[in-house]
Amino acid sequence: MSGGGILGVLSCRAGRLPRAALEVLGAAQQLRSTASSSIAAVLVGAEVSPVIDTLAAHGVDSVYLFEDDALARCTTEVHVRAVAAVVAEIRPACVLLPDSAYGRDVASRLSARLGTGLATGCVSFGATASGEPLAERTVFGGRFVERVSWAGLPRLATVKLGIFGVPHAEPGRRATLQRREVARDARANVLSVEHSEGSGSARPDIEEARVVVAAGRGFGSAEKLHLIEELADALGAAVGASRAVVDLGWLEHQHQVGQTGRSVAPDLYIACGISGAIQHLAGISSAGTIVAINRDPEAPIFGVADYGIVGEIEEILPPLAAALRERPVGRPEAGE
Repeated sequence: MSGGGILGVLSCRAGRLPRAALEVLGAAQQLRSTASSSIAAVLVGAEVSPVIDTLAAHGVDSVYLFEDDALARCTTEVHVRAVAAVVAEIRPACVLLPDSAYGRDVASRLSARLGTGLATGCVSFGATASGEPLAERTVFGGRFVERVSWAGLPRLATVKLGIFGVPHAEPGRRATLQRREVARDARANVLSVEHSEGSGSARPDIEEARVVVAAGRGFGSAEKLHLIEELADALGAAVGASRAVVDLGWLEHQHQVGQTGRSVAPDLYIACGISGAIQHLAGISSAGTIVAINRDPEAPIFGVADYGIVGEIEEILPPLAAALRERPVGRPEAGE
């Protein structure tokens, strides 16, 4: 890649990097392999400095840190202004973000602010014959692969989760730390979040979870969703949902998996009562093992599942959850 290097825009929660952030560094490593480029990272928020050593160990050469307790309550616009300031300072050739809710929000605003192109959901990076960066992404529910190039700089891209993996760590590696501050007038002119209500659940977020158990319209009513929650708790899993379940108001949108929801990349995805519409399948294309439970043996979900169980969820889920509670499996932390 010609000059400028690579800038990763990463999120950090309570002093911990989510797996999505580390996968951005995996993509950066792939891009760097096409040419000699440095990798920088920008972090905006409160309690973000504890992850500097982790970033360095995973290949980051320099870290631009905007750390302030007040930034924990700021909306995305403040993050965008901070990232734009770093882009103006170091002029990277490419800016990478996770294809998560945070990454897509920042990337779209950053693209508009910088007046440059954005490629979303990238699954591969390479170079043209002339050495210019090239990205690939899947479209139309994964049926086609689209090659994308950029006309201007910097080249913005979001990295599809579950594709690049976490780069090998080199303990003891060091990165240059650059501390920066968000201009106070920038903070004053945007909204801030004064209070945020948690979900009250100890379950992991679906974008970070190693196991996701998802509910579809096949449950018939919201009253039966306790079956999937019991199975999720037995597995230490996140709870997902099809669009139909969210549209019916049974679960909130944060649980929705699919083209109009969130993409997930767990080691294990259990689809319960989900027919398998192409829009839903687009959100689980990076899942490791897919298990489908459905009363309809002709449901499209069985066409992509590694394992399938035909039957009523009321008869299958309770004994499965009970068996798992009796013989609990290991529950690795999300992102490990």
